[in-house]
Amino acid sequence: GAHGADVRTTDEVRRHAERCPLDAETVGHEVEWARAHAGPPVFLATARFDAVWAHDGILDVRDYKSGRVAEHPVHEDPQARLQAWVAAPQAAARGLRLRLRYEHLATEVLEDPDPWEPTDDDLAGVEVQLTSVVAAMLAEREFAGVNDAFVCAHCGYRSICDESAAPGVPSWPIPTGPPGT
Repeated sequence: GAHGADVRTTDEVRRHAERCPLDAETVGHEVEWARAHAGPPVFLATARFDAVWAHDGILDVRDYKSGRVAEHPVHEDPQARLQAWVAAPQAAARGLRLRLRYEHLATEVLEDPDPWEPTDDDLAGVEVQLTSVVAAMLAEREFAGVNDAFVCAHCGYRSICDESAAPGVPSWPIPTGPPGT
C-alpha cells in the first residue's frame, strides 16, 4: 500500500523503483565518505551519497533530486566533482569503475542528466581544482562565517568553528562491548 502517502509521493517512489539496478549489491544509503589529501595543502574532504550500489563492474553513486532540475551536465556540478573525488578510492578498492548519476524523482522531469564516469584525468583535474580552492581558503584572512543559528545547527563542524552561532560539543562513540571488539 501507499502507507498514507499522497499521489505525488507514491508516483515519485514508483518512478524511483523503476530505476533501481537489478541484482545489485547495496553498498549503502545515506552514506558519507571522507578522503584525505596528503598535501600540499593537507585537507580532508567529505561527501554524502544518497545511494551506492555495486553492479555490472561499476560503483553506482546516486544523488536523488527532489527539487530543482539540474541545469548543467553532472560533470560540471561542483558537488558531483567533489563526490567523484571522494568516491574514487572506494571504487578502486572494489576494482570497479565509478559512475555518478543524478536521479530526478519528480514525475514532471522527463529526463535525468547523463551519468558521469570520471576518468583518471577527470579526477586529477578535480584534485587540482580542490587543492586550489583549499589553498585560497587557507590564504583568506578576512573570512566571515555564516553565524546563523539555523545554518550552524546542522553543520558537522560547529564544535570547532569559532564563527558558529550554534556551537556543539565534540563527542566520540563510547565502546559498549568488551575491549578489542
